[in-house]
Amino acid sequence: TATSPSPVALPSAFAQANTFVYGSPPPSTYAGPGDVPQIFYVTLTPTVFTPNSTVRINAITTTNVQRLTIGTGTSSIGLSPAGPGTWQGVFSANVLGLPPAATSLRLTLVASRSDGQNASIPITVSIMRAPATNDTPL
Repeated sequence: TATSPSPVALPSAFAQANTFVYGSPPPSTYAGPGDVPQIFYVTLTPTVFTPNSTVRINAITTTNVQRLTIGTGTSSIGLSPAGPGTWQGVFSANVLGLPPAATSLRLTLVASRSDGQNASIPITVSIMRAPATNDTPL
């Protein structure tokens, strides 16, 4: 009997290619209350969204950041603090209100202090949709 080929794990380069990385982890994230908020390090995966994609983001900021959000001009999602200066979030791409005809989307990650001073970085992702089916009979 013929055996079907066993699935092959994707090379790690594929996973890395579908991950946005910004900056690098700093030796210290401490910042005083009046210091400028900073975003040091971010990973976001995947970089190619489908409406059903589960998006994962991790970030390292200065410790004086009280709110970290990611979003478009019309919607944003708050990330959860995982410790001083560390943040994480997991959400469905469709909560960002993906534009129907767009092939890319510019997201903005915004780190804010309580007084409104903030730092931000742009993150551009691609949007891939399933091809439309043609139900017209021949």
